[in-house]
Amino acid sequence: MKVLVIGTGNYVTGRGTDGCGTVLPAIYEFQRETKLIEKVYLASASKKNLKETKLKNKKIQKLTGINLEIETLPNKKFNKSIDCVIIATPDHTHYDISKSCIERGLHTLVVKPLVTRTREAKTLIKLCEKNNVYGAVEFHKRWDKQNLILKDKLALNTIGDLLYTWTEYSQKKIVPEIFFKSWVSKNNILQYLGVHYIDLIRFISRSKPLRVISLGQKNYLKKKGLKTYDSIQTIIEWMAPNGNKFTQTLLMNWIDPINTTAMSDQTIKVVGTKGRIELDQKNRGVEVISEKNHHEHINPDFSKSYGTKMGSVTWRGYGIDSIKTFLNDVSLIKNENFKPSNFENIRPTFKEALISTAVLEASQKSLSEKSSWKKIIL
Repeated sequence: MKVLVIGTGNYVTGRGTDGCGTVLPAIYEFQRETKLIEKVYLASASKKNLKETKLKNKKIQKLTGINLEIETLPNKKFNKSIDCVIIATPDHTHYDISKSCIERGLHTLVVKPLVTRTREAKTLIKLCEKNNVYGAVEFHKRWDKQNLILKDKLALNTIGDLLYTWTEYSQKKIVPEIFFKSWVSKNNILQYLGVHYIDLIRFISRSKPLRVISLGQKNYLKKKGLKTYDSIQTIIEWMAPNGNKFTQTLLMNWIDPINTTAMSDQTIKVVGTKGRIELDQKNRGVEVISEKNHHEHINPDFSKSYGTKMGSVTWRGYGIDSIKTFLNDVSLIKNENFKPSNFENIRPTFKEALISTAVLEASQKSLSEKSSWKKIIL
């Protein structure tokens, strides 16, 4: 199986950090388990980024002891025979790149969000059907053990009918100031972070969003010359399969101090007629205090390397599982055991992503029209 990864940024290789990212380590772990990957192509528009990508890849090879054939190449010169593609590029480029890949018959995984306009999502869905292509979105929170417990509790009616959910989610200011600086004006914090929990509510409840209202503030980042919101607060009204309505409140920001104890500060509360469930997804019980790194909360469940000896390091977590699942799905399709349609309702396919996309589009309209309620049109 030949795999193309478009984009070589922080999430793919850990560029700009001491880490190795999530996408590339996940590919190595899939290879460790299956030996199904023949070659991986890493494409980037920047020659400088490709140079760092090569160094990161060598580091991962040494740490894992896995010899995987990797070729780096510029985006514009790509002309290879491959089986699937993972797209990890700026959000506003997702549509054009996905469309091109699907038209070539490539099974496609897009790092969230899929797109930000419903008409674009619908076009991609139709193209997938026309070309018999498997399209999925990397909504890795569907693989988080905490969220799977939440899903099971709701399925068992443990807390009764849903009344409301409450999510606070924020990240350090280095994300918009450094990692996304060149294109942050085309993004916002709900689109970048909040979309995870929009998809999560769909995943755990199978509900349908009805309307949305969003408010936002531009203070800190505006002073830094960055044209995007510091924080966005959103309320979504959902209808459950039984016809009952409930609300989801999302409180998002990406201007947390650089010295906060975790990259992501996140909690979710779900309240029903018979009880509540609260998940602390920042403090997962691993706290490190040292003279070197001061105070740190480590998430052992997302994308973490284990082992210190060269050749024995492994990566584990729900971020890793999400990407490995896509690659495994593609291998099943390639071997003609499955069709793309077999993964509807069990994976975050493009059809599932249409729901979160519609919420994002309506939320943007709410922000631009004096924070008024907007109907969500699917």
